[in-house]
Amino acid sequence: MLDEAILHLDNITMKFGGLTALENVSFRVKPGQICGLIGPNGAGKTTLFNVICGVYRPTGGTVRFKGETVSGLPVHRIARRGIARTFQVVKPIPRLTVLENVLIAGASDLLAGTWLPFTTRGQREVRDRAMAALVRVGLAGEAHLPAGQLNLGYLRRLELARALIMNPSLLLLDEPVAGLGYDAVEDFLALVKELRRDGLTVLLVEHNTGVAEALCDYMLVLDHGRLIADGEPGRVLTDPAVVEAYLGKDDSLGPSA
Repeated sequence: MLDEAILHLDNITMKFGGLTALENVSFRVKPGQICGLIGPNGAGKTTLFNVICGVYRPTGGTVRFKGETVSGLPVHRIARRGIARTFQVVKPIPRLTVLENVLIAGASDLLAGTWLPFTTRGQREVRDRAMAALVRVGLAGEAHLPAGQLNLGYLRRLELARALIMNPSLLLLDEPVAGLGYDAVEDFLALVKELRRDGLTVLLVEHNTGVAEALCDYMLVLDHGRLIADGEPGRVLTDPAVVEAYLGKDDSLGPSA
């Protein structure tokens, strides 16, 4: 039977020596969802992203993407299957242009075992894809500026374009609005919703639960490496276990700056 979920984690456990970072984490993300992953600092959110992307091979359990087991595959093979990721700390090459930074992200096509990227036609296709990604995130007008001249809001968009050039069907966003002002946050959330309308599925880590509630259809809560709640945001954020997990550890229940 085909798995209706685009992403399915089954009893994922991740241990580092005697430390258990994730313990029997299971959930599904449906196609077209914007799913939020929240939890106090140290809950295991980034570790979970690293497992999904192939940075870590889980100690136990499986990750399935579009019905195929991908846990244990190298990062580039998982990326080519359609999972792309952004990072909270954006580190472009400042002397290169915005377009060149996106082209570098698209250079992983060179690993695909084809000579096409080495041809003139292949180079043109990659450049066209890079420009399309910049148009999609609203950075076409900044394509030829040095990346070091961009403000944080535009750097977040550049990081997103670097993921989109991979033509993913599942996009993992790691605190995509961290450090942004109110207007920039609103613009970025509108962009993510537009990407969903275009067919992308989104799983995001977000520290600000007010932002996550405004954006997400579904929410997952980790605490000490265990999934303690999941469901619609309004119900999850009032779950006593979630309130207890945040109480005294984090003041972001509800909107914050």
